[in-house]
Amino acid sequence: MRPMRLFLLALTAATLAGCAAAPALPTARVRSPADTHGVAIAETIKRADHTAQHLNNEKSIVYSQNFGGAGAALGLLGPLGVAANVSMIESATKADAAKLTGKVKVDPVTLFQEAAATQRLALQPDGTTATVRLTPYLLVIKVNETTLNTGAALFIEATGANGKPWSTKYVLQLPGSYSLDSLAALSDTQTAALRDDLRAGYRKLLTFYNRDKPESSAGEQKVIFRSAFVSPRFDLEMAGSLIEQSGTTVWLRTYAGVFALQSNTVTYGAQP
Repeated sequence: MRPMRLFLLALTAATLAGCAAAPALPTARVRSPADTHGVAIAETIKRADHTAQHLNNEKSIVYSQNFGGAGAALGLLGPLGVAANVSMIESATKADAAKLTGKVKVDPVTLFQEAAATQRLALQPDGTTATVRLTPYLLVIKVNETTLNTGAALFIEATGANGKPWSTKYVLQLPGSYSLDSLAALSDTQTAALRDDLRAGYRKLLTFYNRDKPESSAGEQKVIFRSAFVSPRFDLEMAGSLIEQSGTTVWLRTYAGVFALQSNTVTYGAQP
């Protein structure tokens, strides 16, 4: 799911928050004893656009930002204004990505595999076809003009109970923040810490994945929340449900997937 799609979903959810008949939040897939799991590279993660670029050859580190354009104002000028806005954002995204490409020395897939082993999630060997395809990646998001946050992300594809394609994602915001220059010049110690955080993030996501069931969301409190990690640049009120607040982490189910956010970066309250 591309970052712009994420924004549109968030915008839709925000609009629906005030409606009497908002659609139900997406729920987990019904797990089957016959499920097999394997690491893949989802087509939606492979694709780059004006808001997202890859920072490594394996396409397992994704940089996302939507600053650089003139915002909604250019949209008032019609298609030419929209095209100009997209072009300015794309230029900013590519310029940032050029500074970061090859500089973040972590291997999300290997770290995910290590985490899966500790969570007793068996992964199919390479070259075999699994019924549940898991795409682990490191998400790097520009949350404001000067600050980058990172997240352990897992995109999941399978077949739903109705026989149709099903997908979702789980994202856990990692601790700390960076400037563009500091992320491009991590020391060995800082890189090791990022690896540890990413591995631990995948363990937490897999722990949640293993217990997430369609009926889990039935008792969750419906909330309105704000998060620059979920919708950078646009200060949106978004609809979701509160799964739990565990220590410094707030777990939210949203229209774009499940997000585990640092509690000091998100605000939420009951839906009116």
